[in-house]
Amino acid sequence: MIKSSTTNSRQCNYGCGTQIYWNASKKVLVEVETGNKHFCQARKTSYTFPKRFMERSKTKRPTFTTGTGKPLLKHSNSIQILKGSEQEVTKQYERLSDMVAELGGKIHGSQSHYINNSELRVIVYYEVHGTGAEQGRELVKSRVNQT
Repeated sequence: MIKSSTTNSRQCNYGCGTQIYWNASKKVLVEVETGNKHFCQARKTSYTFPKRFMERSKTKRPTFTTGTGKPLLKHSNSIQILKGSEQEVTKQYERLSDMVAELGGKIHGSQSHYINNSELRVIVYYEVHGTGAEQGRELVKSRVNQT
């Protein structure tokens, strides 16, 4: 038995009337009278979720939307590697960015590397939107490779 005056005891929150305190070394609530771990009988031991939360919805899940409420378009991420002199790569990059913009996509970024002191290699990351995103990506790749 522990004197409640020497500890910071309090009444149990669940209304059982037991004086308890926090034992920091054991990390448990302890009853002042018995010194045992407190198991409150007034506390509901298991919580059951309402049935409406347990049943799966049979309705179609909503699609993700933009801030304007319009559904997000499907898109296809891709990369394109451009090689050549600085002037050639600049022309290829401009052509690529125009084609991606025409198809409603956007360029996310690029990385450049010099190869053999005179040749430049640029990796361009982009996406093409719409239901024909896969065809759009192939169209962009074929047009860039024609040059």
